[in-house]
Amino acid sequence: MAAGAVAVLAAAGCDFQLLEPFALPKWDVSLTMPLVSQTYKLESLAENDTTISQDTTRTYLGEISNEIQIEFRGQLDTTSIDSTFLEVALPAGAAPAPIFEEFDAPDANSFFSPVTESFTVTIALDSLLESTGEPDFAGLSFPHPLGIDFPIDSSVWNAIVTVPPVSPITESPPAVQVLDTTTLLAGNPIVKRINYIQLSSAGGVNKFTSSVENSDFPTSIDSVRLQLVSGPLTVTHSAPTVASGSTFTDSTDLASARLGTDLAISVGMQLPRATGTVIVSAGTDPEIRVRILLAVAGVDSVGIRTKDTSLVPITPEPLPLPADVQIVSGQLRSGEAYPINTISLTGLRNTLPFDIDFGLTFPNFSSDSLGSDSLRFGPYTLSDGQQTRNDTAFLGSGSEADYFLNPAGGGAIESFEFDLLAQLPEQDVALPLNGIPMGAFQATFGVGDLYFDSITGNFEISFDAVNTTIENIPTGFAGFQFERLSLTLFFHSQIDLPVALDLDLGGRSLERDSATVPIIAPLNFPGADPSNGDVANTVVVLDQNSVRTYWLPAGTNDIADAHWDTTVFANGGGSIVDVLNLPPETITVGGTATIQGQGTVAAGAELWGEFELIAPFAFIIPGDIAFLPVAPIVLSPMDESTRELIQTALLSATLTSQVKSHIPIGGKISMLASDSTLFPLALDFLDDIAAGIPTAARTGDSMVYRSLQAVLEADSIMDVDRIVFIPEESAGAGGLDADTTKAKRVEFISTLGDTFWVGRLFDMELPQPGALNDLGWVTEPGDTTQVITLDAERVGWLASAETVYLKTFITLYGGEGVKTIRATDSLEFAAFISFNMTSEIFTPEDPLDTVITVTARGDTSVSPDSLVVIDLGTIFEHEDASVTIINPNLAISGASSHAGIATVTRIYIEDLTRKMSVTGVGLGTARITVTVDDLINAPASSSFLVDVVPPPSASVAQRQAERFTPRPAAAYRWIDKAGKVRR
Repeated sequence: MAAGAVAVLAAAGCDFQLLEPFALPKWDVSLTMPLVSQTYKLESLAENDTTISQDTTRTYLGEISNEIQIEFRGQLDTTSIDSTFLEVALPAGAAPAPIFEEFDAPDANSFFSPVTESFTVTIALDSLLESTGEPDFAGLSFPHPLGIDFPIDSSVWNAIVTVPPVSPITESPPAVQVLDTTTLLAGNPIVKRINYIQLSSAGGVNKFTSSVENSDFPTSIDSVRLQLVSGPLTVTHSAPTVASGSTFTDSTDLASARLGTDLAISVGMQLPRATGTVIVSAGTDPEIRVRILLAVAGVDSVGIRTKDTSLVPITPEPLPLPADVQIVSGQLRSGEAYPINTISLTGLRNTLPFDIDFGLTFPNFSSDSLGSDSLRFGPYTLSDGQQTRNDTAFLGSGSEADYFLNPAGGGAIESFEFDLLAQLPEQDVALPLNGIPMGAFQATFGVGDLYFDSITGNFEISFDAVNTTIENIPTGFAGFQFERLSLTLFFHSQIDLPVALDLDLGGRSLERDSATVPIIAPLNFPGADPSNGDVANTVVVLDQNSVRTYWLPAGTNDIADAHWDTTVFANGGGSIVDVLNLPPETITVGGTATIQGQGTVAAGAELWGEFELIAPFAFIIPGDIAFLPVAPIVLSPMDESTRELIQTALLSATLTSQVKSHIPIGGKISMLASDSTLFPLALDFLDDIAAGIPTAARTGDSMVYRSLQAVLEADSIMDVDRIVFIPEESAGAGGLDADTTKAKRVEFISTLGDTFWVGRLFDMELPQPGALNDLGWVTEPGDTTQVITLDAERVGWLASAETVYLKTFITLYGGEGVKTIRATDSLEFAAFISFNMTSEIFTPEDPLDTVITVTARGDTSVSPDSLVVIDLGTIFEHEDASVTIINPNLAISGASSHAGIATVTRIYIEDLTRKMSVTGVGLGTARITVTVDDLINAPASSSFLVDVVPPPSASVAQRQAERFTPRPAAAYRWIDKAGKVRR
C-alpha cells in the first residue's frame, strides 16, 4: 500500500473530523451536516518526518526551490584490515631441512702396515784406528796378522777417543715411516697435519729393544746411550759403562705410546781415556756390536691438527616467501603464541671428538627499523661430545627482533635469508683409526608463520568492504518513477595505499524485483597528499546519469574542495534511479576492496563511511495509483430524534464536494464508509474472491493488484472466508463495465462468521493543475465542485445508530512528464451533506392502518444446477390479516448481486402462498434481494445470502447449517397519510 511520496495527498485524511455539533434545523429548512473542510499544506511533511525536508538552497528563475525531498542518512559498515591480511604463512614444504653431518673415523688399514725393523751397528777398533789417518794404522786389521799383541801408546789412544768422530761414537740407523701420510691426508679433508700416532695399548705388540756387546775391546765402553725419537716420544737405553767382554741389553714396551710419523734411532757411547799403553791382545778382533729391534704392530688413533673447515659445505637455500606477497619491510606483531612469530633452534648436537663453532644469523630480522643488527643464534662453541643445545627467538615489539627488512635495502623481500656458521676450527685432536662413525654434527631450526602489525610493500589484496544493508527506507514509492535523485557515499580510509572499490549497490522490492548499480571507485589514501593527515576522505555521488568520485582534503566534505575527481557515466549498467524506482524494501551495498600498489598496510586500519540519499519528489507516474490514508474519519452515532426526523421527513439528500488543487497530479477521490476501521485498497476488484481463495482482479492494473490476498493482509484484513460484492449496477448484456460494476457495497464474512461492510459514498475527480513549468512545478492551480444526490441506502450509512467510519480512497492518474511536489503545494478539500425535509409531515392525508413487516431470513445453500424454494410468506406479512401476501395488487420482484453465481428463476403462487425459486449457477456467494410493493406504502425489501457449494455429505451439510445463525429481525418503518409512524 502506497504511503510515502504520494501519501501527502492522503495524510490529511488523518485530520478529518466532524465539526462542532450542529443545532437541529427548523422544519421549513434543509438540514446541512459538514463532513470536512481542510487545507492540506504539503510543507507539513517536512515538519513531521525526519526523512523528508524542503530544499531551501536551490533556486530556479530567481525562485527558491522549496521542493519536497527525501533525505535519508545512515552509516556504512566499518571494514578494518583484519590481522589475517598481515599473516604471512610459509609455503608448504618451505621449512629448512635439518642439518646432519656424520664423519667416519679413518681406517688404519688403508695407510698403515705393521713395522718390524731390526738394526745392527758394528764398531770395529781397526776401523777406528784407520780413520785417524795415522800412517801407522793404515791397512791395520785385527786379529793382527803377525799374531802378536799390538800396543797403542796412551797419547795415541787418547787422541783417538777425543777427536771426532771417534769420540763420541755415534751411529744413526735410517728413519722409519710408520704411516702413509699422503693417503691419510688425501682421504680426510679436515686433517691439516698429523701430530702423533697413538700406538695400541696391547702389551708386547709394540716395543723397542736394544743391546750393546763389548767383544774383546781393550777397554770398557762408557756412556752408552741408545735412543728412539719419534714425535713426542723419546726412548733412551743407557749404561754408564760396559766392560770388555760383556753385553748391555734393554727393552721398552711401547703400548699406548705416541709416535710421530717418522722414527729416528741414534746410538752413542764414549771410550775411556788411557793413562798407559793400551794392549790389543794377539788373536783378538776388538768390536762393539749394537743390535736394535723396533716393532710397531698396532695403532689406536692418530693425533692431528684440524683444518679450519665448514661442516656444511653446501649453503642451504633461503626460505621462500609466498609468491603473492611482496614485502619491502614490516613491523612484527608481539604477543603471539608459540610457534607463531618465533624462530626455533632445536636439537643442536655435537658428538664428534673435537670442538665446533656454530652460529645462525637471520639478516631479514632486526631489532630496529634501520637494520643495524640482525637476529642471531650464537656463535656457540660446542665442545667435544656436547650433546644438545636448544634456543628460541621471539619476534615482535620488545623481543629479539621487531622488524622484517630487506638487508640489501629497498625492493621486495623475496625470501627469508639466513647465514649458517657450522665451522671446525684448527685444533689438535685425536682421531680413532677404526673406520667406524666417530660422531656427527646436527641442527634443526624453523621459522613460524609471521604475523605483522604493519607491512610496507607492493600489494594486491582483495577483501570484503563496507557490506551494508540499508533498511527502514521511506516507503510509498510504488508506481512512481523518480527522475531526479542522488545517493552520496562518504568514505574515510586509514589504509595508507591505493584502494580500489568494486561495489554493487542494489535494491530488492517486496515483490523480489531487483536492480543493481556498479560502483567502481579508487579511494583517496593518507599518503596521496600530506594534507590528508591520518585519514583520507573520498566522496562518491550517484545520480541518474553518472557515478562521480571526489578526493577531498582533511576537514571537509564539500566536493568543491576536491583536488581530484572522476566521472563515470551510466552506460547501460543501471543507475540509482533504477534502484529507487523498484521501490526497494532494502538497499544493499557490498563488494570488494582491492589494495593495489606500494604502501603500508597496518592491522586495524579502518575503512568506513556514511551515506546520504536525497530524492526530490520529482517523478513520473506511469500508471494509476490508488491508496488509502492511515486513519479514518469517525462519525459518532446519530441521535435518535435526528434519525427519526431523517427517516420520516427526508425528501432527498445531496453531498457537495469542493476541491482546489495546487498539486501537479490529477486523480480521483472516493469517500468510503464502513462499520469497521478496516478498508481494503482493492475495493473494486474483490468480486473474484470466493471460498476464501483470492484470485486475480477482473479489472484494473494487474501490476498493482497482483495478489488480492496480499492486499487484504497488508490492510490487516485476515481470515476472509467469503466476500459478497454488490456493484453499483449489475453487468448488462454487454458484459462487465468498470464504471457501472464498481463496488457500491462489499460485505466481508470471516472464517468465524464475523461480518463487516464497506460502501462507497461518492467519487470525485481531482482537478488537473492549470499549468506546470519544465521542472514540474505547479504555476496555476485547478479547482472543481461536485454535487451528487445520495440514495436512501447511503443516507442510512450516515444516519446510523452505530459508529460509522469514513475514509478517502485516492487514485492518482498516471501520465507523461515529470511532476514535482513542493512545500508550497496544497490541496483544499471540503464536503457537506444536505438533507431536504418535507414540511408537511404533521398534516398527513389518507391514513392507512396496514403495514408490511419484514422478518430477516438466514443464509441459504444450494448446489450448482439445483434450486432452493423460498416461502415469501415467512418474510413479509401484514398486520391487517385481511391483506394477504397473495393480493394480486402486491408487486414482488427479486434480484441477484451475482447472476453468474445464483439467480432468481421464478416468483409464483402455490397453495395461496407467494414463493420464489433461486437456482445455483456457479460456485461462490450471491446476495438475493426481494422487494414487495403494495402500491400504497413505500416498498419493503429483504435480502439474504445464497452460497453455491458442491453437494456436501449429510454431516457437512449439518455443520454448515449450524455455522450460521438467523439474523435479528429488522422492522420496516413507513409513514401513513395521517403522518403516523407505522411498523
